[in-house]
Amino acid sequence: MNEPSDDAAYRSAMNAARDEWQSINEEATRVSSRMSQLGSLLDALKPFLRSCEQTVAEDPAIAPQKVAVQYVAPTKRIESEDPIQRRINSALGLAVA
Repeated sequence: MNEPSDDAAYRSAMNAARDEWQSINEEATRVSSRMSQLGSLLDALKPFLRSCEQTVAEDPAIAPQKVAVQYVAPTKRIESEDPIQRRINSALGLAVA
């Protein structure tokens, strides 16, 4: 069997590293371009966002409101004759003690 020399192994590793670096560099370029596009979009939307903030400040009825949610446990006892089903109901909170 013919084993590759150290030079060939180093060259192969260097080529793989260079290819990966190029891939990372291309991805960084795409991300930079995307960030620039998003920055331009945000700049274009600023007047709209300011007008929305002013509208909400002027009319508090438009502002989002928090809604309280209350869980109500069942008051009716749910029991089964099957002991396994009773354990399942108990685990699911369907049985009221």
